Amino acid sequence: MKPQIIEETPLTLVEVSSLLSKLKKRDTELNLRAQKTEGYVNHFAKLKKKEYEEKEKEIHDLNIPRLKPHHVKKIIDVLPKNASQLKMLFQGQVVTISDVNAKKIVEVLAKN
Repeated sequence: MKPQIIEETPLTLVEVSSLLSKLKKRDTELNLRAQKTEGYVNHFAKLKKKEYEEKEKEIHDLNIPRLKPHHVKKIIDVLPKNASQLKMLFQGQVVTISDVNAKKIVEVLAKN
């Protein structure tokens, strides 16, 4: 019998790191794919969980039209440094972000 996908939920690098930690505790050792994923996450995850949650809330509070939660997760994972890098994330998708809104998002990401 083929497995059935019940729900798809996008995960941030912070969430993946947390899940890998739980797997490590349970299994004491990660399989090869999980080890490679852990290496990737450790290299590219730039924020701690609390920082991530704060930035996510701030971006949601901007009330940018058509910006979905999975877009916000992608933005925070990549942490673009300017508006053009931010817009590059959404090339090939139906989401368009105005220059004003892009600047607002980048300002939120730049705050410490």
